[in-house]
Amino acid sequence: MQCTKGTNDQTFLTSLRYKREELATMRVRITQREYQCTVLKSLPDELARFTLQALTSAYQMGHPLDTDTLINSVIKESEHLKN
Repeated sequence: MQCTKGTNDQTFLTSLRYKREELATMRVRITQREYQCTVLKSLPDELARFTLQALTSAYQMGHPLDTDTLINSVIKESEHLKN
């Protein structure tokens, strides 16, 4: 899945959450790392840079972000960039 320019980022990221939940109901295990990589690779460049910086900063401070928190931060940044 890829979030293309013009796509509503919040809608796209919410759909990724649902896809992960669907896979979980089919007993497909997706690690946090795999999920974060999927999020990172699916975003437009501007949001991908923000996401990578957030992940790196949290990791360096010893407080890794869970993916839902990361997605919420990306959605807020997306809204900020639109304004």
